Amino acid sequence: RELRDEGVPRSRYIERLRADLMQYYGYNAFMLDTILNMFSPAEAVEFLEACEVPRPVTLRTNTIKSKRRELAQALINRGVNLDPIG
Repeated sequence: RELRDEGVPRSRYIERLRADLMQYYGYNAFMLDTILNMFSPAEAVEFLEACEVPRPVTLRTNTIKSKRRELAQALINRGVNLDPIG
């Protein structure tokens, strides 16, 4: 509030934020409007940042056709780092 210019409505700041977020993150207007309606501006930026974090890659195998150990060994031989789960 201290940085706000006198006479400039909050809606103008929100529109500028929306335009900047569209440019930076590459979301369309509909998606950003939805996010900004769900969250406060600070939470919206935090949400968009969280969406940018890549998810881990997981593989599933049909254990009838292939054994997990055999698949794991084949992937390790190809230089894949594995973290078995389950």
